[in-house]
Amino acid sequence: MDNLVSLWENAVKRFGDNPYIGTRSPSGAYVWVTYRDVDERVARLRSGLSRLGVGLGDAVGIIANNRLEWVIAAFATYGLGARYVPMYESELMTVCKYIVTDSAVKVLGDDTLRTIARELVETVRKNVTIDWTLRENVRILVFKLGQHWPFSLVLAPDTGDIVVFDSPDDRGKRYVKRVIVVGPEEGGTNTVRAGNEAEPENAVRLRLRETAIYVNDRRIDQAYISEEALSNEPDREILVGPDEYFVMGDNRNISKDSRNFGTVSGDLVIGQALLRFWPLSRFGLIK
Repeated sequence: MDNLVSLWENAVKRFGDNPYIGTRSPSGAYVWVTYRDVDERVARLRSGLSRLGVGLGDAVGIIANNRLEWVIAAFATYGLGARYVPMYESELMTVCKYIVTDSAVKVLGDDTLRTIARELVETVRKNVTIDWTLRENVRILVFKLGQHWPFSLVLAPDTGDIVVFDSPDDRGKRYVKRVIVVGPEEGGTNTVRAGNEAEPENAVRLRLRETAIYVNDRRIDQAYISEEALSNEPDREILVGPDEYFVMGDNRNISKDSRNFGTVSGDLVIGQALLRFWPLSRFGLIK
């Protein structure tokens, strides 16, 4: 067998109706489940994790002692090409927090909903948002030439790119966000406000309405993020001027971005995030 997933699938085919794992009941007798029973639960959990956005290279954590669900969660995670990060209930909070942070756990399951898991919720949230790429244990390659002439003429950040920039309102802090709107070139005319065609604006008009985003009255495609990551925004309009960027995180519900601190001026942009090269388990292009 090539890997644990194919090993499990082969076992289910060969021994589907055979007893696989026994759990001791309060009376002391063992209650057995078959390979097929476990596989059905693996498939349901795998589907649920997929809907949560878990994919290749992501980390799924669990806090539990040895039990049937530990095995189910493991095979469901492996089936998505993700990493499984198990922790025992007896672990210290500091140890669990280090493990969750270091492994960039995206989904965390807990056996007893103890305080330790509740206290780790904020850590997991930070892992899920796009900001995680700037944490201390992660290294990314940033293309900076696009910010300098003459490269800026053709290589400047564009809509959909992920950029690194200095915070407009918190000196010394940097963010990694996706560009939603790029302002017009200096001196150019990009849009005309409806009903007032005689007065052109040197700005791009962006509108947030519920989960939708409109740029110059055209709804943009947000297929790159899951429905669960979208946020319900009050109806408002924002003008993005020359040499400005409107940026948002891919996890809209918890991201601090241009909705909070406004547009980002070009002089704050450091460059485009291209490649994540550490840890090796997360190696790949940043999309």
